Amino acid sequence: MGRTLVISGHYRRPSGYGGHIREIVRALDNLGILVRLVDLPTGSVGALPQEKYDSWFDALNRPVGSDSILHICLPHQAKIVEGMLNVNSTTFETTRIPETWAKLSLRHHLIVLPTDSSKQAWIASGVPEERLRLCPHGVDSDRFHPGVEPLKIGIRRGRRVLEYKTRFLNVSDFISAPRKNILGMLRVWINTTSADDDAVLILKLSGYRYRWWWPDRFKRAVSAIERQIGKSRKKAAPIVFYDQVLAESQMPSLYSAATHYWSMSYGEGWDFPMTEAGATGLHLIAPAHTAYTSYLDESVAQMIPSQRIPADFNGGKGLGKLFEGSDWWKPDEEAAAVFVRQAVKTGSDALPTARARFATDLTWERSAKCLIEILGELYERHGKKF
Repeated sequence: MGRTLVISGHYRRPSGYGGHIREIVRALDNLGILVRLVDLPTGSVGALPQEKYDSWFDALNRPVGSDSILHICLPHQAKIVEGMLNVNSTTFETTRIPETWAKLSLRHHLIVLPTDSSKQAWIASGVPEERLRLCPHGVDSDRFHPGVEPLKIGIRRGRRVLEYKTRFLNVSDFISAPRKNILGMLRVWINTTSADDDAVLILKLSGYRYRWWWPDRFKRAVSAIERQIGKSRKKAAPIVFYDQVLAESQMPSLYSAATHYWSMSYGEGWDFPMTEAGATGLHLIAPAHTAYTSYLDESVAQMIPSQRIPADFNGGKGLGKLFEGSDWWKPDEEAAAVFVRQAVKTGSDALPTARARFATDLTWERSAKCLIEILGELYERHGKKF
């Protein structure tokens, strides 16, 4: 039997973790690693419908005789398996991790993180550096590339969305809305654009089970923004709220429907949509903090200056408890507005894109090989051979 590995996580979920699992399993399989895939209960979050993902993954839940298990999930979701080498591949978006996570991390043989910003959060929380390893994620540049037929999103203000010259896209999950700073993005958009601009903002929102702020709370928040700046969103360029569940095969078409990808996030562990948009050849606008600085710079993206501030996720309620006592970064809205105005005015056709860099440096094959090297080192330390 060749090299084997058990991977545990929510591989059916339409989330960053779910996408990570599916991509790394494909890459490991291509490199000859025999994987057993164990799905964690989806709970109230829900899973992708059967027809929305590759059913090949379901056939991988069978014994493979591995000595190691890779938990690709949040630290409190990992179930330690006694007698095996336990590794947690995870991430976080702020300057510190929760105290409970730090304690749980000590139960694993290793913690694998995608960027140095996450590594520093673990170190700042007391986890010994020798337990931490870096393994960047990847992007499938063969699947996400220019020239894919764009998704037909519909009509806004009497025009097909695809007819607008400049089309900004952001892909976010409802559950992460406070961290993704969707309201900050809308504030910049309403304040900066006008109704006669040849531009549109497309917000692809997922995670319908977590619409705790939608529509009433969200509408109240947008109304507050309108009062604050003294301008109705009807006087700004149009906004499309798109919440249809898309299959993995449809995501390249979504990115092809845009010209720019824009984030106003307070912090990112990786941000798969940003890398997928970059591989598609979109012009990128990103805050200059956390994971973004590990794969972007001003030569391939427009970077928004950001200021470190105390993290406030939903007032510390629910998931907000994970962010207590940590800081994140607020993107400068005036600087973001400059980039938006420039894109609306010129289209930014002359700006470079990140595609060439991503196609070379951010591949899932490289990520899988990095993971194999980390596991090989762990096995050797414990007198085993991977």
